[in-house]
Amino acid sequence: MAPLERSAWWLGIKVFSEDDLEQLAGRDRLERARLLVDTIDDLYQDEWSICGTVHDDKPYLAMVHHVGHPLGCECACPDGDPGSWCEHVVAVGLCYLDEA
Repeated sequence: MAPLERSAWWLGIKVFSEDDLEQLAGRDRLERARLLVDTIDDLYQDEWSICGTVHDDKPYLAMVHHVGHPLGCECACPDGDPGSWCEHVVAVGLCYLDEA
């Protein structure tokens, strides 16, 4: 029997970096996202996505989809069209990266 393949998620390997987030969202959004990291609760990760509720002017559910390339994202905010890297999505990504 062949050994089971383990995903990066399963092995605890970070699948993107802060540089990736900056490249996707831009420096300004990355800096605004830093201010939102401490407002995130309900951070959840599965084998496909990292999700969290970001408390800005309202709570927004934001997701980073880390399976496949390029990375994908979604957010419930007015700027959160699929694939639009708003500061809420970037904040969820930064929060994920800050976890040990």
